[in-house]
Amino acid sequence: MSDRSDSTLFSADGHLEVPPEMWTHRIWRPHRDLAARTVTELTAGRPQSFVRLPSGHQLAAGMNLGEIGGAVYATRGEAAPGTGGPADRLAEQDRDGLAAELLFPSPMLGALAADVRSVAGGEAVEAVIRGYNDFLIKDYCSAAPDRLIPVPVLPPTSMSAALAELERLVCSDKVRTVCLVGHPNGSEHGGSEDLPFWRVVEQSGLTLAIHKAIARLRIPPSAEVGDLRRTLVRSVERPTAATFVELFLAGVFEAAPGLRLYFAESEVSWLPSAIASLDDAVSRYRRTVEWPYYRTPIDCLESCYFGIVRDRLLTDVASVVPFDHLLWGSDFPHSITTFPDSRDFVATAYGRFGDAAVRLLTGGTASTLGFF
Repeated sequence: MSDRSDSTLFSADGHLEVPPEMWTHRIWRPHRDLAARTVTELTAGRPQSFVRLPSGHQLAAGMNLGEIGGAVYATRGEAAPGTGGPADRLAEQDRDGLAAELLFPSPMLGALAADVRSVAGGEAVEAVIRGYNDFLIKDYCSAAPDRLIPVPVLPPTSMSAALAELERLVCSDKVRTVCLVGHPNGSEHGGSEDLPFWRVVEQSGLTLAIHKAIARLRIPPSAEVGDLRRTLVRSVERPTAATFVELFLAGVFEAAPGLRLYFAESEVSWLPSAIASLDDAVSRYRRTVEWPYYRTPIDCLESCYFGIVRDRLLTDVASVVPFDHLLWGSDFPHSITTFPDSRDFVATAYGRFGDAAVRLLTGGTASTLGFF
């Protein structure tokens, strides 16, 4: 950690759950009417807030929340945890003992992107994503750039759009990582056509973040790999593992060996058995088909970093992924968050692995990756 204190507590997984009204002014005006909006209705006699998407679908914005002055507030008039402005977030970090945190988007942003795409197409999605990124970097995290670390999003529409936004973001000295929420080609599944994107990411020097997964466990037909995709994905059956398989089969780790990927909130106790199964499946296929790759799945883990929140079963994981490839995050303000007792949780859950391991989990690896 070099210049970092041994007591530093850095969360590599926080979320910005602010009401959409806080940032939709940043969307390019021709597409601003496609912004999500907070609405409040009475449910069982109590106000319940929802996020209404352009298509009319609604997402729950919180439990028993009301709307006052364009922001989402708890029923007593106080901002609900994680829904306020930068000053509120810094106060919450102080309460939890955090030095800083990565701020991933709300899952609502992914739902909004899919909804906008269904009603207005990819160009509108790109405008919405750019608006959110500008708000995150210029309006929110600029209040305390050493503590509020933005994780802007690449549009899940096409490789050209993803590369254009990546280039725009890389030009900012305030961006230390970016989040991929969909395959660069704009479809549900990656392929070799995405390799130019991955090479550019490698050359940029940024660690690319993927929150849990971008692939789905639903198996598509594929003439290129036959039943291999089905065999490999079923051998692990974890969302993060499914994305890893997609990238492995696409040749991403071969084409961009210096790539660094951070799978946030992936948890890791599943890794030893899953990777062993995956390696075994690959070795069997190598004996029966012409195999185009030299690196094994275990070799490819050198490019991967994994985020944990409450996963305590790390004893066997170090044999596959060392502690300097693991990062802890509080997942605030989501339901499994360790807030407001993160420091006590980390000490209790991970103290038995030693001070050096805890330092890596709570800031050392994040610092190495340039997150703070």
